[in-house]
Amino acid sequence: MRSLNMRSFGVAAVCAAGLTLAVPAGSAPIESATYDLAAKAYANEDFAVARDLAYRAAKDGDADAQTMYAFMLATGKGGEVDETAAAGWYGMATRQGNKDAYYGLAMMAQEELGGVERQHMLGYLREAALAGHGEAARQLAEYYYYGQEGLPKDPEKMLYWLMTAAYHLDPQSAYAAGVFFAEGIEAGIQANPEMAGRYLKHAAELGVVDAMVDYGLFLYQGRYGEPNRGQAALWFEKAAKAGDVGAMFMIAYVLSKAEGVEQDLELAYKWLVKADSTGSEVDQASRDKLMAALEKFIPPPRRAELTGEIYGASGVPVKGSKSDASPAGPPAGLEKEAPEARPLAPTPQEG
Repeated sequence: MRSLNMRSFGVAAVCAAGLTLAVPAGSAPIESATYDLAAKAYANEDFAVARDLAYRAAKDGDADAQTMYAFMLATGKGGEVDETAAAGWYGMATRQGNKDAYYGLAMMAQEELGGVERQHMLGYLREAALAGHGEAARQLAEYYYYGQEGLPKDPEKMLYWLMTAAYHLDPQSAYAAGVFFAEGIEAGIQANPEMAGRYLKHAAELGVVDAMVDYGLFLYQGRYGEPNRGQAALWFEKAAKAGDVGAMFMIAYVLSKAEGVEQDLELAYKWLVKADSTGSEVDQASRDKLMAALEKFIPPPRRAELTGEIYGASGVPVKGSKSDASPAGPPAGLEKEAPEARPLAPTPQEG
């Protein structure tokens, strides 16, 4: 199981995260049209035009436009920086419950920008998280995990906010929750394989490569109900194609053993060679044992051909080589399942 890697956020995260550029339901037609044009201009990096259009829609009371305009004022997109004005526009948007506006104010409070006091940061983060902002919930989880920003170390509240973030489709929070449920954490919170499997699956469906591998191992080992080697192989393959070396080894292993997939020794050999080509460490004893077994069935001339298909004349793995071929496709509709398959929201509690 991978170690938890929770990242913290600064003002730069607002720039990195950007905005939720969705036309708000219930807006008057002229407001929606103006904001839609602003969003398109922003996406096309025509920031001056986007800023002007966002301002026009913001004046008409569009909360998303107010948030967008505040963001552009705070970051200097399309014009001069005006942090005080940015805080004011964020504040107006929060009156309509805009989650991105609450988060923007939290980030300004973190750095005490625009007259926003740091003492209000946690309050803004909570409001953003409760309104559905996954990154805000994840940041609160981090504070409770490490005991930062004046908050005590509290595993229960940490897990609550992680689950809240996962419910709102934050991929890393879903994975972190899966890790904690798999391994258990301090203060009497026991490991729960069923919950671990649910959150690891959720994170895998949201694209977290480590979660794909861990969920595949859960399925392979039967830690989440009965073993399902076929589904495990699909997740190993998906992670292998994303570059995970451990997954490359596992897909080579199941292909060689015909576990959940049809046996394909040549494809197994290519995945094993490809794992070596990444420069990352693979358990040498396991790798050597599997390679020796495969070499008994694949003669040297054929092994050279297979290796050539991976490396080509350049000496580096060839993108789109036969080693990328799939013995079976991913589960039908997998990408469409994430919103419906997300774990249930945690039971509300204070803090």
